[in-house]
Amino acid sequence: RTFRVGEEMQLYYEVAGLPTGSDYSTQVAVKRGKGGGGFLKKIFGGGGSALSVKFQEHAAAATTAVRRTLSLQKLQPGDYTLEVSVTDAQGRGDRRVERFEVVP
Repeated sequence: RTFRVGEEMQLYYEVAGLPTGSDYSTQVAVKRGKGGGGFLKKIFGGGGSALSVKFQEHAAAATTAVRRTLSLQKLQPGDYTLEVSVTDAQGRGDRRVERFEVVP
């Protein structure tokens, strides 16, 4: 996918297999792709991450659909990797990785 500088990314993901009422955390990280050239500026924590946000969440049902908006305003043009990691209270998790590009 391709986004222009300053756009917002719509994130959609499902959390399944957790008992209703379970707590879990979601870590969303955007990392600059190789070939980005130069030092990676840390905006929000996370070594090497251009953007990192963590959410504490609650499973409303056996399958919970989550929708979030991620601002790409601070990202410079280039290639990036989006990682969405969901972890339950026992430390079990699932991760989704997707590549995208930011253009001027």
